[in-house]
Amino acid sequence: MAILTSYTDIQDHTALSAFVPKVTSIDVTINVPADFPTLQAAFDEATTYLTQGGAVIKIVLAAGTYNIDTFVMSNPLNTAVQIVGTGVNTRMTRANFTGVKATDEATIRATYSAVLESTVTRTYINVRNVTFINLGVIFTGTGTAVYGFDLRRCAINFNYCAFSGYFVAIRLMEQTISTSDRLAIVHSTGYSIQARDGTYLSLTNTLVAYNDPGDGLYVFNNAYLNSGSLDLFGNRKAVIVTQNAYAGVYTATIEQHSSWCCDVARQAGLTLNTVSFVQGGGAVNGILVNAQAYSSYGNCSFDAAFKITALRSSITQRLGTITGSPVYSPALNTFGAFGEYNF
Repeated sequence: MAILTSYTDIQDHTALSAFVPKVTSIDVTINVPADFPTLQAAFDEATTYLTQGGAVIKIVLAAGTYNIDTFVMSNPLNTAVQIVGTGVNTRMTRANFTGVKATDEATIRATYSAVLESTVTRTYINVRNVTFINLGVIFTGTGTAVYGFDLRRCAINFNYCAFSGYFVAIRLMEQTISTSDRLAIVHSTGYSIQARDGTYLSLTNTLVAYNDPGDGLYVFNNAYLNSGSLDLFGNRKAVIVTQNAYAGVYTATIEQHSSWCCDVARQAGLTLNTVSFVQGGGAVNGILVNAQAYSSYGNCSFDAAFKITALRSSITQRLGTITGSPVYSPALNTFGAFGEYNF
């Protein structure tokens, strides 16, 4: 968008027309490469619109691979933008993956007609009202600490997308907000999603799998996670909540973790409701509540000998309807780290 810097600019029709946004109350579709040759050019055009009345500027990517190493997003008008792959919106589930990275990434490419690739961390600041839909997102570089999307003070959503190979697929920082649905995140080497620094993440209908030795969901430093219908499979730790953060996990399966499946510490809180815990392969298997943290459980089922351990003045506040025979340490009905129980 042009910037008017003088009265002379205002007299110039070309500068004025470039400054005034295009107002639309109906959806607009921009096709890549039919209308604009690159994703960058299409995004720059999309953000010249001022959308109102629920209108969306939809950037439709034709089948192909799109490198986003230099992709820049700036959206000063908060234009409602969707970046969409062609074809039917597809949710990938555990049944689509084998745990072999090369095979799983080939499956992602076969599933989504448009695939975003990157070799470096993509950091976006103050970008709002953008949603990525029906896309594969794959790390193709050799670095060891690369973030797929590093979001700071943003409002960016991901729906029907599959990520593979990053250190962290999505990192939310500095009051970022994301409402994301129907994701698959596999083969992360650090964490699949990291939410921190006062961010809010709503995550539903999502698979987080085959990330071991990486972890699943990491929520810390006053961040808030509200999640439901999750399949957390084959991670080192499935959920980590610490430093005054809070996570709510509703309707989920947590299976085949190699360390504590849930780790809650340092004044953090974790609520688990209608969660099925299945025995993992590691020597340590269970939920650790530590350092003045708290957790609560309702309508959960546990494999036999599953451990729920509370340490250092932690409080497990509420143990609701539970099936299975978890092992509590300290034991229930004793003074110590457990507070209210058997509700």
